[in-house]
Amino acid sequence: MDSLLIDPDVAVVDALRKLGEGGQRCLVVVGPDRLLIGTLSDGDIRRAILAVYVVSPFGTTSTTI
Repeated sequence: MDSLLIDPDVAVVDALRKLGEGGQRCLVVVGPDRLLIGTLSDGDIRRAILAVYVVSPFGTTSTTI
């Protein structure tokens, strides 16, 4: 179970690495007292990235304002 737990301050790249290591699709975010804060899925990360970077049909990438 500990392999699914992450700290809320973990870097996104480290969360992605942890998701990929064990083939998990979701991680459990817990505080220092190990109480549940929330969950983080690979889809959550993808949606967050897409919210920041918009890829146009012409293949160029721009950031949203």
